[in-house]
Amino acid sequence: MHTTSLVFRNFHHVIGRTYCQKRYYCFLKASVESTNRILSPCIDISKTFRSCHGDVEYQPSSALFISGKSVEFSPFLTIDLDLEDRFKDLNLLKKNLEVRGLNNAVDLEKLVCQYKKLTELHEQKSQMSNKEWKSTTRQFRTEYWDLTEEVMLMGLKLPNYLHPDTPETVEVLEQIGSPDAVEKTHSHISIAQKYNLIKFSDIGKKAYFLKGDLAMLEQSLLSFICKRLTSKEYIQAHITEFFRTLPVEGAGIDFTDTDQIYLLEQKAEGKHVDNKPLTGYYARGVSLVTFAAMVTKKIYKSSYLPLNYFVSGRSYLTESAQEKLPGLFGALQTMKVETISLCENTDMAESVYKQYWQEVVEMYKLFNFPLRLIRVPANSLQPSEQMRSEVQMWAPSIQSFIKVASVSMIGDYLSRRLMCRHGNKKKGNLSLLYMVLHI
Repeated sequence: MHTTSLVFRNFHHVIGRTYCQKRYYCFLKASVESTNRILSPCIDISKTFRSCHGDVEYQPSSALFISGKSVEFSPFLTIDLDLEDRFKDLNLLKKNLEVRGLNNAVDLEKLVCQYKKLTELHEQKSQMSNKEWKSTTRQFRTEYWDLTEEVMLMGLKLPNYLHPDTPETVEVLEQIGSPDAVEKTHSHISIAQKYNLIKFSDIGKKAYFLKGDLAMLEQSLLSFICKRLTSKEYIQAHITEFFRTLPVEGAGIDFTDTDQIYLLEQKAEGKHVDNKPLTGYYARGVSLVTFAAMVTKKIYKSSYLPLNYFVSGRSYLTESAQEKLPGLFGALQTMKVETISLCENTDMAESVYKQYWQEVVEMYKLFNFPLRLIRVPANSLQPSEQMRSEVQMWAPSIQSFIKVASVSMIGDYLSRRLMCRHGNKKKGNLSLLYMVLHI
């Protein structure tokens, strides 16, 4: 899982062209490389796919991988999908796709077949000098780059490894308190409207804003959680709520699917322009995409790990992505606090996962509501997740448990897609980062 003999590198020679990158900056207290306090770029590449000579007609299919056959676009990353290692146990990979319900997402047999062909071509190419490669027939080079692009685009659709503890059906770990001890109440919507604590807006479906004491309560809860995290030496990061394609795709979201994420409309001189997904803006807010943007192409000192960050702010979910729940339980825009831990290896990630889980359970016990702790089945995981455990709280108005928090094992999924590492670059000693996410 940690090595592969064939890593396809996105590079090619670009002559006489320059490229622009737009970066959003956030102030981080943590050290990256040798500095203690830096302005850290949250990668948001608005012009990576647009040359300074103007727009070009060709649009790559992926922000993470750009074929070397193109002279118009410069790749931003070198991705390593660990395909050779994943193909060593095809039954395990097939099982992964099956239990996640992703059988139709990837044609695995075709991917393996094309990968073998590409390996042979790659072997031929590796034996050539630069001069020999340039002098090869156009047909060979085209075949090589076309096959590379096909394999990599299919490989990007593969989900993360599954953790051995991930069940195929919901696993109830523990129930704390009894729902029978809590009387059924009126809907929170009716209560809030009665006391003029909420206003619904006609600007969008499920649009609302809180008023008075309820708005103050929301801010107090956010402040409570943020102070609790700060006291445990978590580092608060402040970043944008809107993203370009690269971190969105890096987090395993299909940026072409508007059921998964919002693509913002763009205007030029007051007129609507055609949206080009690869150079579009996406609204997600606080999410895994937040941290994907933060860690892209970063190198962290191993001695600082585990490194814990948290962000607080708005989160935006599409109607298809949100659970079908009544009232504000199914709101599409919410306030959220989310944390991530950057770890040195799988052992450290496992330890942090257990620690996260204990901390979040203890925090929600303070509210003195019945809780149910579950482990989520494979078919409910996101492509980026290996395992997820959830805290569910009893909602007496709808007589049901609802999710209020979760802890996810991400592993090296982001590291391989977004080139984030730990170690010493000058000594050539770089290793993959492993990540644990807490929502």
